Amino acid sequence: RRVVFHKVEDGKSDIFIVDAESLEEERLTEDSYNNLWPAWSPDGSRVAYTSQRGAKTDIVTIEVNSKRTEDLTASIDGLDRWKPAWSPDGKRIAYERPTKIVYTPGEPLYVNIHTLEMDSGIESNLTNIDSSNTPFGVWNGTPHWLNNEKIAVESNVSGDSWSDRWIIDAQGGGFIRRL
Repeated sequence: RRVVFHKVEDGKSDIFIVDAESLEEERLTEDSYNNLWPAWSPDGSRVAYTSQRGAKTDIVTIEVNSKRTEDLTASIDGLDRWKPAWSPDGKRIAYERPTKIVYTPGEPLYVNIHTLEMDSGIESNLTNIDSSNTPFGVWNGTPHWLNNEKIAVESNVSGDSWSDRWIIDAQGGGFIRRL
């Protein structure tokens, strides 16, 4: 009945909810940051999103009713995190994270899928690819939970310059199958 999305207004992105019947919009974020890629929590009470905060991009949650926010990844390290996706049981959030803070022009990029345990704050690297024989690196991204044990991701881990869909083990057991 409601759709969460980001849109650009006044030169920056914010998170909105639209009612599917009335088409009335509600603005969730009103801060100085660019806020992108929202994802509903399984119970619909919170939204996780990517927030560009200064020189770093974090995963933030907002409670839909109170608008209270929590920056989940600010204190972990200086690395960016993008495109959150909640596990079906609401206990973890998966997202993209690069292996370095700054890449030089032409340097291969390496991005992995990580999860954050909501109760403990422990981050785990599920795809764990930090080097390859390809000139363009490896990008593992756009996580989509299939169930609490498997996540579909885009990846060029096969060595191609394009991405395919893969199934990975949500417990950290690596790549399961190329789709």
